[in-house]
Amino acid sequence: DFINKDKNFAGEAPLKRLLTAWKHRYPSSKVDDIDIWMGIVFNRVTLIEKLHEKFVSYHGESINEDQIGWVKTLLLSERSELYHTMAIAARKLRNLPVADHYLRLAIKAGPTQTGTSLTYPLMNSLVKLYILKARASKDKLDSVDKVVKALKFIEGKRHDPSLKVEDHEQKHLLVLLGNVYRNIYELCVDVGPEVVSSSIKQNEVNITSSSPQKLQEDLFSLAYKYFQQAVSDEDNTSSSGSTSSQIPLVKAEQNTKAHLKFALFCDNALKIKENSGAPTDGKSKELLGSSIVSNILEAMRRGTPGAIERFPRLLEIIANYPKLANEFAHRVKSIPSWMFIKWISQMLALLDKPEGNALLGIITQLSKDYPQALYYPFKISSETLISSISKIVRSLETT
Repeated sequence: DFINKDKNFAGEAPLKRLLTAWKHRYPSSKVDDIDIWMGIVFNRVTLIEKLHEKFVSYHGESINEDQIGWVKTLLLSERSELYHTMAIAARKLRNLPVADHYLRLAIKAGPTQTGTSLTYPLMNSLVKLYILKARASKDKLDSVDKVVKALKFIEGKRHDPSLKVEDHEQKHLLVLLGNVYRNIYELCVDVGPEVVSSSIKQNEVNITSSSPQKLQEDLFSLAYKYFQQAVSDEDNTSSSGSTSSQIPLVKAEQNTKAHLKFALFCDNALKIKENSGAPTDGKSKELLGSSIVSNILEAMRRGTPGAIERFPRLLEIIANYPKLANEFAHRVKSIPSWMFIKWISQMLALLDKPEGNALLGIITQLSKDYPQALYYPFKISSETLISSISKIVRSLETT
């Protein structure tokens, strides 16, 4: 219908309205089967070609190609973004061949001018896809080589002028670097520093380390540094835009997920240290534990998807590292109490443990905000709580 109406080609507005409408329904890993979206993408790309032909034929000889060059640029950008979104959806579904196919199409399809808005997102997707291919490889040596090559690619591109775009993309870049170094660090733990050191030298990647044995520590430090910079930039951006003590929940696409990714990296590093059997500095474990507590709670406060599901891990950490209980108790004060409802039973079971004091604030707030959600599990747990907290029980019962 759009193509059959000549008035739609007299100016920019109708075409832009059509493309804007398309953006409300892009390929998604959560909606519809990927085969359905392959058909939709094909139809939209075909329509894009017909739209350009119609614009050219409509204006005829009255206007030259340069004067309607904006149409070609706009349609090429839309086609590239459509392919790219399809690649992202396929990647999230772990359909790597389809993701690779559409990502290549997105790179070829976009405008060629330096500095277009897709330059960084495409690079980001390339690196993420390469890392997934590395993880999927059954050959550990091949996995190491792929991730190291991903690092070489991103280090070569990160200072490209075309990547100097929006501030939030710089934060994404820091997270991406942290994630790449995290993968190399974890492979170093798995296959040994000698193998990783050899791949780094072969690919001529600039990672200064005094010895292969120290490489694992250096890789951890680099990953930690980039994740920490990303969350620091995010915190500074949020605090500069608001004087409130609480940050409103934000949409997932506006959130870099830096805090959650940083926490997961630190959590895995902590588990590696705990399971290594080698003597380690207790302070380094507490530092990792503190990073996990602060970043998971901050991710919850920001509404990052998946953060709430990590809360039970915090209960384990404050049990294993009692010095972190005060930090935990302080930070949970800024989080809406509804986020803890699904973990009421787990928290009540810990009230008679040393870490129980750190949970009292949450339980008390829940009793005020959502008394019905707390009533039944509390009645069951209160019968088994030891006498040392009977005063607390009576206090909560009268709240």
